[in-house]
Amino acid sequence: MLGTVTDGDIRRGLLNGLTIDMPVSDFMFRDFRFFGQGNISTEQFISFKNDKLKIVPVLDANRNIVEILDLTYFISYLPLDVLLMAGGEGIRLRPLTEQTPKPLLPVGGKPLLDHNMQRLKKFGIKNFNISVRYLAEKIEKHIGSGSEKNIRINYLRETTPLGTIGCAGLIKEFNNDYLLVMNADLLTDIDFEQMYLKLLTEKADMIVATIPYTVNVPYGVIETDNDNVTGISEKPSLLFNTNAGIYIIHKKLLSEIPYNTFFNATDLLTKVIEKKYKLIYYPIHTFWLDIGRMKDYNRANEMFKFLQF
Repeated sequence: MLGTVTDGDIRRGLLNGLTIDMPVSDFMFRDFRFFGQGNISTEQFISFKNDKLKIVPVLDANRNIVEILDLTYFISYLPLDVLLMAGGEGIRLRPLTEQTPKPLLPVGGKPLLDHNMQRLKKFGIKNFNISVRYLAEKIEKHIGSGSEKNIRINYLRETTPLGTIGCAGLIKEFNNDYLLVMNADLLTDIDFEQMYLKLLTEKADMIVATIPYTVNVPYGVIETDNDNVTGISEKPSLLFNTNAGIYIIHKKLLSEIPYNTFFNATDLLTKVIEKKYKLIYYPIHTFWLDIGRMKDYNRANEMFKFLQF
């Protein structure tokens, strides 16, 4: 690639004395901006996006074009591998899940897994791991190899249940230093860019997304210190940060996950805390819904009428 030419470049050239019979090289803009292949940083992407650039080429070391990025499509460009947990049976959603795996249940006319993969792709993510077990062949047939969508998919096949993060120990190769783990039965518009940037800014090893959960106590609460009453709260509301089932993890922490063994995300969180790794949280203040029960599924389809994914 030598340069770019727009109608503006041609008009400016003519105004500066160039003529229509001159070579295009006299008109083209040579100091154009581009991404280097395998070296696209989130910060650079944000800078180009803020400068209102619409399309940017990706060039190899010889300045050959390997890809054209449409910045009007991408929300961001994050150097993350992804693990989507899609092996659950969805027992609480039967009979819907008797013949259909929960991640393929339609929400707004499209499978839930497709919504999540499409949103992740808009953040520039191309390397997907998908854990499968229950009705695995239907998920693999539906998603395929990913080549048609310009993404790479590695299926992690669980022969026995491995818990909520145990299958991460089956990943053999990483394309990036960080792994985004997410339950495939979620519907959310979380800003993955802000979550990732917070992880980097805080220089943390792992970040967990949380959602607020309020408990309304229906009684007056007596506050005490030993035998003394120090205060009274009438029917207080207690706010807790609860696990949203979304994590970004530095790949070095995955060595803490035993191979092919039942292991929950809470077990990993406990190990990370015990070993003094830096663990932080990212509060979700936008939409999040765990589709675990029939009323959740019905709500998802109702809410989807008003959501943009």
